[in-house]
Amino acid sequence: MIFKPLFSGQKTSGFTLIETIVSISIVAVISVLFLANYKYASQQATLNNAARKLASDTRTAQSYTLGSKEFNCGGVNKVPPGGWGVLISPTLNSYTLFADCNGNKLYEADEKYKENDLPGDVEITSPSWSVPITFVPPDPDTYIEAEASVSLTITLRNKITNRTKDIFINFLGLVDLR
Repeated sequence: MIFKPLFSGQKTSGFTLIETIVSISIVAVISVLFLANYKYASQQATLNNAARKLASDTRTAQSYTLGSKEFNCGGVNKVPPGGWGVLISPTLNSYTLFADCNGNKLYEADEKYKENDLPGDVEITSPSWSVPITFVPPDPDTYIEAEASVSLTITLRNKITNRTKDIFINFLGLVDLR
């Protein structure tokens, strides 16, 4: 920018000290606001990602049931007669995908396919007990704790922000993030 001095016939260019201080102050305020919100946004993203992963893995168990995915049941690779399921384990802060080899709609240790731990800042607050969710072929029918016609809401909570995210699973097999 070119400024005309008031008392001189010479032209000068550049920023005044006040303009520079104002510019630096604006950048500093925007930076502080961004950094203050960054940690909160990061924590919220961790919670959302954990909820999406749990919902996705539950849908994967449904898909395995519909797709007749095989599992090693008692030393033989076959389609599990009881379908596939997810065991929600609040005390371990994890969940397990499993193949229901004996058809009892419950989880047993030799039926484990894959276990997933939740991030350290995220915990399962509801339900407070271990709950198996099983999808039984051919439809697949949905069983929660070996019961038909039952729905379940799984609540995940971020320990730092205290925000929650719900995953709703109904007796028809709908898996919905709320």
